[in-house]
Amino acid sequence: MNAGSSLGVLDGRPHTELYVLAALCAQHAAWLDSDTLDRVRRGIRSVVEPRNNLELHLLARLGPYVLPLLPSPAPRPMSHETLVVDLINEIGGADAIPYARRFAEKADGSSHFASSLAGNWANYPAGEYAKSSLAST
Repeated sequence: MNAGSSLGVLDGRPHTELYVLAALCAQHAAWLDSDTLDRVRRGIRSVVEPRNNLELHLLARLGPYVLPLLPSPAPRPMSHETLVVDLINEIGGADAIPYARRFAEKADGSSHFASSLAGNWANYPAGEYAKSSLAST
């Protein structure tokens, strides 16, 4: 087995820590070939729905890099979607606002998403966040 095929997989489970480390290195590398960048992106995409708070905090270290890789709001277990919303909130900032808005629009009155998004307004530029995301909840 070559090292590339085993990156991030031990005991048959993906290890978010290894993918995050690879992505952090890729973000700060002076140059990487497109194949390597694609492999890193695929690795992160495979773990981008955090399964627990540890994975959420690991993925949040990637900041805005991870936002375009997030799944769209869709039917999935509430716990998974809650962790995705929590990840968006933890990343925060102006780059996260469109992603928060997408989940706020999907919330359709869901008190959990509305309160989660409203309760984390301090992680975003206040004026823009209030117009974009909170208006949708």
